[in-house]
Amino acid sequence: MDNTMGWKSCTWHDTEFKRLVSSTSKLYLTNLIVICVVNILLTISNICLNTITILAYFKSKELKQRKSYFLIALLSFNDLTIGVLGTPSVVALAVKTLVKDDECTVDILFELTAGSLSAFSFSTLFVLNLERYLCIAHPFFHRNHMTKPKLFGMVSLLWASALLLIFSRLFIDTVMRYTRTIVIIIMVILSVSMYISIYRNSRKTTQLYRSQRHLRASSTQDLKLAKSCGIVVTCTIICFTPYAMTSFFKPKADDLVFAMASVWATTFAMAASSINSIIFFWRNRILRHRAKRVLKCRA
Repeated sequence: MDNTMGWKSCTWHDTEFKRLVSSTSKLYLTNLIVICVVNILLTISNICLNTITILAYFKSKELKQRKSYFLIALLSFNDLTIGVLGTPSVVALAVKTLVKDDECTVDILFELTAGSLSAFSFSTLFVLNLERYLCIAHPFFHRNHMTKPKLFGMVSLLWASALLLIFSRLFIDTVMRYTRTIVIIIMVILSVSMYISIYRNSRKTTQLYRSQRHLRASSTQDLKLAKSCGIVVTCTIICFTPYAMTSFFKPKADDLVFAMASVWATTFAMAASSINSIIFFWRNRILRHRAKRVLKCRA
């Protein structure tokens, strides 16, 4: 098997972007074709699932009344942009490599755009986790102080910070790569800590409400949504870990394994945007019911 390759190096100020632009390896070329097929399927599933989630939210008064579903709708909008811009870009770059197009300006734009969209989705998910934590662990504070405008303000602040981190890489690459890694680790640690607290509070709540059956339904619904968010966080971390690793390390020349791992890592990261909707539908009876009504109206 011939592993001859060519790494294209694009520079912006002191920042270097590298990608594989040519290869005679049949294994790698076949891998790119499979990547195209997988990402086309992800694009279709992403757009369908997240569009249904958004429509279900806006057509339901019940969902619009709850703060958590506002954040779920916002997360679905973030994920929808990944389906519209992210996964099609993976297909486009794979096709560029297959036809040996070595122009790399588009590659830099894609990397920054994909990084921004992924950061937006991760930021929204973090605020959703925080909202669930406050609802379970500090219900009075949540009820009196957590409003939709405040939640959107928190999300917007994290979006702006994410953009700053992503685009600052064009000027101070090494510092920003380390900073981005540290920020992600901190957010993951905080998310895990919040769910540990939610688990502890859920046990106390179960014991407290054992003799109060009329309160159990509402409590169970909040806890189930918190568990759904916890599953989404776990899946997101699993999907984004390979992408974070391949983004942090710089490729070596003619490294076939790294080239294939990098493309699949990006695909796994994009897949998280479809998995989010699947989990929320699977775990949430109200959202499933509203989504079915939307589909019946469209049929």
